[in-house]
Amino acid sequence: MNDDEVIDQDDVTYEEETTSKAHGASDAPQSFFSRYRNLLIVGGVALIAVGGYFGYQWSQKDKVNQEAQAAMITSVLYYEQDSMQKAINGDGQNSGLIDIVDEFGGSASGNLARYYLGTAYLKAGNLEEGIATLEEYKKGNSMVSAAAYGALGYAHEQKGEFEEAAKNYQEAAHTPEDNMYSTPFYLLHAARNLESANKAEEALALYKEIKEKFPQSDASRDGTVDRYLAKLSPEDFE
Repeated sequence: MNDDEVIDQDDVTYEEETTSKAHGASDAPQSFFSRYRNLLIVGGVALIAVGGYFGYQWSQKDKVNQEAQAAMITSVLYYEQDSMQKAINGDGQNSGLIDIVDEFGGSASGNLARYYLGTAYLKAGNLEEGIATLEEYKKGNSMVSAAAYGALGYAHEQKGEFEEAAKNYQEAAHTPEDNMYSTPFYLLHAARNLESANKAEEALALYKEIKEKFPQSDASRDGTVDRYLAKLSPEDFE
């Protein structure tokens, strides 16, 4: 198990964008979890209970990591309950993610706390702090790193920074490696943002990549990609 393996106890299903219109700022998702829940983890990755995760890691890490993990338990539970302010700031008796990152940020577990803190900021509607924190999160070759890139894509999209959003979605698409679940999911979001940034040719290339490389993905099978392709390259559908 990677140090920064994702933890998410919600049921997760793979979703694709199904609307056929181009997405600009007015169509951006209205909340981090209502439309973008699946950016945290997609495509057959095992969901790990909080207690089981910490129980496993407890025996694997050094004292600093153990202390960080113990400190995180309550804040992560608040996070899972959508009590973002308590997750971020603590409840008066238990440390919040801010304090945990400050104290243990140099450890692997402290880095995981940084991921939680960044996404907690986004869930609370604080885009600037969320972006800054997720930029500081040390990304590796894991699904949670892909989720961090995806969350950054979401945040920049919300700010109307479509090229930066597309860049992060593309990073997410290829982390940790290409697959038929998360790769087309993130590429679709990257392409939408390239369209919004008036980069139609680059968007078209990504739509074609999804169509050609991932024909069994939801976006290919349900006709979503064809609708985007027909809009940008109608001669191919005449």
